[in-house]
Amino acid sequence: MEFPQVTIARKAFSSGKTLPQEFRRKQLVKLVECLDDSKSRDRICEAVYKDMKKCTFDAIMSEIVASLMEYLDCECYHVVLADAIATKSLLTHRFDHIFFTGSVPVAKSILQAAASNLTPVTLELGGKTPVYIDDTACCKMAVKRILWCKCINIGQTCIAPDYIICSERVQEAFIRYTKEIFAEWILLGGKSDEKDLWIEPTFIGNVKRDDILMDGEIFGPILPFVIVNSCDEVIDFINSIERPLALYIFSKDDNVSNNIMERTFSGGVCINDTVFQVIDFRLPFGGTGQSGM
Repeated sequence: MEFPQVTIARKAFSSGKTLPQEFRRKQLVKLVECLDDSKSRDRICEAVYKDMKKCTFDAIMSEIVASLMEYLDCECYHVVLADAIATKSLLTHRFDHIFFTGSVPVAKSILQAAASNLTPVTLELGGKTPVYIDDTACCKMAVKRILWCKCINIGQTCIAPDYIICSERVQEAFIRYTKEIFAEWILLGGKSDEKDLWIEPTFIGNVKRDDILMDGEIFGPILPFVIVNSCDEVIDFINSIERPLALYIFSKDDNVSNNIMERTFSGGVCINDTVFQVIDFRLPFGGTGQSGM
């Protein structure tokens, strides 16, 4: 399968077209214009809401990439919407660098394809992001920050909380505060609409390590609770699962936070909050093991 976009992009790059700062600055301005174009934005957001129940913010952040070519330089930038077969063919081309966001199985196939040309690869793969809430934490604050992060894009982000580790007392408090925030009880299961492929935020209590919910990244609005009685149990549980892209710790005890950070592995750590470890551009971002490289 031929991809003329590769030839066009390489020719444009070789010409030096992308070198001037003014060119790159103009592309960034065009990107902002794409996001600010109210006609295009409203049309896309309305369609996304009808199809997937995503709010305007989520649609803008995750769905508008396909319209980028109406704004960016059509020689230097290309959007290719391809299935698995077409993607495999695309990877036979020699690239200077491959950046992939997605699942571990696909990442392995990309690494194999890149190896034939010794092409460097960056992988952002996600994983099961744990959240530990100890008994000293401000539980109401933790609930608000965890639920906000969990509900972005219907729970489909690589750094979304995947499961909660806490004591039974914290689990009870978490549910109590969630009832205040969501104004409904959803611990034992959320409402769903199979036709619309939609499920409301759902909590599952007292989940064990061998539960099917712990087999892989949930990537949705389901939040399992794992009950522990000590910091050592927290560390053992986190280390029993493939290394995650992020780890969230809610605690007022610095010794607890430091102990968990020193004895576990993750791409990044955020204490008493979520998401902010990737917002600060001065901080590195990436995974370890099966969460990326």
